[in-house]
Amino acid sequence: MKQQVNFFLIILFAGLVTYAQDAKFSATLGYPIAVGDNFLEQYSSIVDVGAQYRFLEAGPVHIGASANASFFSRSTTLNTTIKRKLSLVQPRVFGELNAAVLRGFRPSLGLGYTISSIASKSENDSSVDETDSSGAINVNLGVAYDITKNLFAFISYDYLNYTEDFPPTLDNSYFGNASFIKLGAGIRF
Repeated sequence: MKQQVNFFLIILFAGLVTYAQDAKFSATLGYPIAVGDNFLEQYSSIVDVGAQYRFLEAGPVHIGASANASFFSRSTTLNTTIKRKLSLVQPRVFGELNAAVLRGFRPSLGLGYTISSIASKSENDSSVDETDSSGAINVNLGVAYDITKNLFAFISYDYLNYTEDFPPTLDNSYFGNASFIKLGAGIRF
């Protein structure tokens, strides 16, 4: 089922290729990969989706706002199986360098906030379902490469610094910071 959804989204992105390279809107579909020694490495990556809007052009620098949503999952079994779903919602502002001398490469830097939510569900009917949420400062470094005038590939690095440990009941750096890389493709329209 997940493969069918990903295939549909790729076809949808390919069908939208009708606008100029300097378009103000773009959408991305990526795969998040946890890096470093942090709690994200316990989760399986599912997908990252994003949208960007560039509202200011100052020479080769484009300033804009973006939002991403990354999804992860995890199952653990002790006496019963517990399934956890982690969602990261990341609104941010960003700056992107678009200069002819870079030959299609567009480096970017973003700063924002991440809203993290873990939903836990036990397969044992006597157990209570739980949801924990927390927030983190988010720094994003990335680069996109223009494949065509509308289609691009990207890689980005996200560093999250939680304002409190996440989940909040644990107190150590393993849960206080997180980082991951996103690989994917996008379309400008």
